[in-house]
Amino acid sequence: MRVLLFCRDEGWIRYVENGFRMCRENLEPLEVEGKMTEGAFLKCLRTKQYDVIIMHGVPWKKASWGTFFQLVEKSFQESARRRRKYMWHFGRTAIALGEQEIYYIQSENKLVTVYTVNGSYRVSTSMKAEEARLPAEHFVRIHRNCLVNMEHIKCMEEKQVILANGVSLEVSERRRRMAAERIRSFGEGIRGLS
Repeated sequence: MRVLLFCRDEGWIRYVENGFRMCRENLEPLEVEGKMTEGAFLKCLRTKQYDVIIMHGVPWKKASWGTFFQLVEKSFQESARRRRKYMWHFGRTAIALGEQEIYYIQSENKLVTVYTVNGSYRVSTSMKAEEARLPAEHFVRIHRNCLVNMEHIKCMEEKQVILANGVSLEVSERRRRMAAERIRSFGEGIRGLS
């Protein structure tokens, strides 16, 4: 989530920036910019896109940190929803990811991990819930413990799928034919678009 702050009171901007800095531990990604002059504020509006813009005169009092954190989390969730991103919680941290950022989701010993372009996150969910939530036209279940984004599949060999990042994932015998058909039709759909 990208946030732009504008206030002529430097103390208030530092207060809000500190609040967002504390939220950064729980929300990812989060970028905050504070501007005190109208010119700098307008320049930022022209050159970048922001999810949240806060403009404030000199405030009479500041919100409690608890209220502040709740408002930031609501803004983060709304921003993710508008940008068609999926939200997960791992520990006390919330992450928002677009479909294209997700390589695959895998479960091991009932612990689900989302593998992404930028790293991996252990999340509180189930494979069944993720399969129902993510769009079937982009994700295929290749194993009872693995759901793959077909956008990132480089090729499918007899017993495995190789992703663009070099990761090799096992395809269960039970799902092999269905996975091969889905991956083939997804690839044809992409070629048909270009």
